[in-house]
Amino acid sequence: MRRIIVGAMVSMDGVMQAPGGPTEDPTKGFKFGGWVMPYFDQEFGEELDRVFKERFDLLLGRKTYEIFAGYWPYYDEDAPHGGIAKLFKDIKKYAVSRSGEVDTSWTGSVLLRDIADVKRLKQEDGPDLVTQGSHTDMEHNRKPSWYQVSSEDRMINPESQKHMSGRMNPRKVITLAASHASLASKPVDVSALIDAAATELVSV
Repeated sequence: MRRIIVGAMVSMDGVMQAPGGPTEDPTKGFKFGGWVMPYFDQEFGEELDRVFKERFDLLLGRKTYEIFAGYWPYYDEDAPHGGIAKLFKDIKKYAVSRSGEVDTSWTGSVLLRDIADVKRLKQEDGPDLVTQGSHTDMEHNRKPSWYQVSSEDRMINPESQKHMSGRMNPRKVITLAASHASLASKPVDVSALIDAAATELVSV
């Protein structure tokens, strides 16, 4: 069975759209494309390297797939970040589209038509599936949420985390004496919260 790993860049107020550049995704008049780049530092790069260092395939929605397919195949592999272009060229890219109206001519691309296809893919043997891109609707607007605050986080202020949890109106909030990588330092506590959430969501 494969894991699905969410590789997302999210602002404290929930923005995920167009982190890389002003023209990346202007859907619905979004004018803040490239908002992530001023914050790109060594620690940011190390986190990206951590996500990409293990063997994986990409699992993308139609819009993100089209953005990637229009950019990475044409990126100079000898340029800065060219390693990402080569990596994406060599792995499989799964594009999920209910309409099926997507050009999957990018080498190694596979079209999935619905969530049932994603579930079947997840059950197969193979590398983990890494998602990238924006969301179409915040899940916490439709389903109950659980939230974990890291009280010793030096990347995201714990008070800001508490503020965000309040905006989500979560079913449960736990606070752990943990750094930003709470899943690594407090795996039992975080796993217990995830298990509790998953068990309750089965009936939602």
